[in-house]
Amino acid sequence: MSVQIAAPHRQGWPPATSRSKQESARDPHLKAIALDSYYAYFGTRDLDDAHSVVTHRLTASLIPAETGAIYSQTVAIDGSHMTLTSVEERNGVRMVGTKLWQRI
Repeated sequence: MSVQIAAPHRQGWPPATSRSKQESARDPHLKAIALDSYYAYFGTRDLDDAHSVVTHRLTASLIPAETGAIYSQTVAIDGSHMTLTSVEERNGVRMVGTKLWQRI
């Protein structure tokens, strides 16, 4: 499986004539803008139909610290919509995250 998420209005710059001449390679500010508006990872996934849980095992991620991470989420499918819900506890506070995907 692969996940690619881009912010709707990413700041662009003129395309480079070659990969080695990318403006972003010389400008840390442009690198930060690009990283803050894009997210990606890939790996494998397992689906536990009985419990409606999908587990992603990350082979690599745009954020290097996530490589090797395992994320489990409940999944619900309703027509063209898929909702992924995760629950975690941080410093004694229960955090619930929800992602809604729509097939287009």
